[in-house]
Amino acid sequence: MSHVITHKCTGCLKCVNICPVACIVPDPEKPRCYIDPDTCIESAIFSDQEVPADSQDDIKVNSDFFKSGPGYSAI
Repeated sequence: MSHVITHKCTGCLKCVNICPVACIVPDPEKPRCYIDPDTCIESAIFSDQEVPADSQDDIKVNSDFFKSGPGYSAI
């Protein structure tokens, strides 16, 4: 995984609208977005190596969304 959106995401969708490869996907169940690691070209958000200490749990949360989360479609 290249980048992670942390729990600080408000679900405003600004990142969805500016992502150059449409790899940021909103969660239909909560105000949060996730990054598809297979599509991301590493141009935004946090590098998984640079996620702040208080957001480390978000690495697994983001990964799990794409492994077993609900179906999604990029906007």
